[in-house]
Amino acid sequence: MLSRRDYERIIREMDSVGGDALAYLREKSPWFDVLEPSIIRLSDILSRLNLTYVLYGLRVLPLYGVPHIFRDISFAVKVENFAELFQKLSDEGFTKLSSNDENILLDLQDNRSIHLFSRPKPLNWSDELIERLNKRHDINLLSVEDYIIYLLLLGKISHIELAAKVLYVNRSSLDREYLRKVAVNYGIREILEKILTELGI
Repeated sequence: MLSRRDYERIIREMDSVGGDALAYLREKSPWFDVLEPSIIRLSDILSRLNLTYVLYGLRVLPLYGVPHIFRDISFAVKVENFAELFQKLSDEGFTKLSSNDENILLDLQDNRSIHLFSRPKPLNWSDELIERLNKRHDINLLSVEDYIIYLLLLGKISHIELAAKVLYVNRSSLDREYLRKVAVNYGIREILEKILTELGI
């Protein structure tokens, strides 16, 4: 678990970003594009197909206010027939590289691999999660509350620290009732309350 010093450092680090993680990253790491062309292309296709999908994983941390560089791209798509989806994606310049719960797509246009999951694991699809999907930059993201739960469920100390950073940065806009309810559902209420207390939020 994180120490008192860890929480003090988290607060200092997030305060130093100035509230705009994307601008911070553009200045410090201009070579890194959070929403690179392959992400935009696949999001557009999934939207045109009227599919429920979400871009998630550590890659999107800057979109929640935390400057972080992570190369892997992860999408979750709620679809009954993945074979049919892959056929449609192949018509759009994507090819399938592997087959199991995790499918890897290759964007032939940009030579970029994308992880495609049937759910935003370790989260499960739910009506509330879907209703709360947050469309930003024309791409579906998890609500900040669901994203915090996602990070906590990953379970490593590094993920707990990232969850604390997202909590701190978004502290003024949190739906605490929903956050606590989902934490209870996934059995992580105790760790969530510990972080909220240590951050003074």
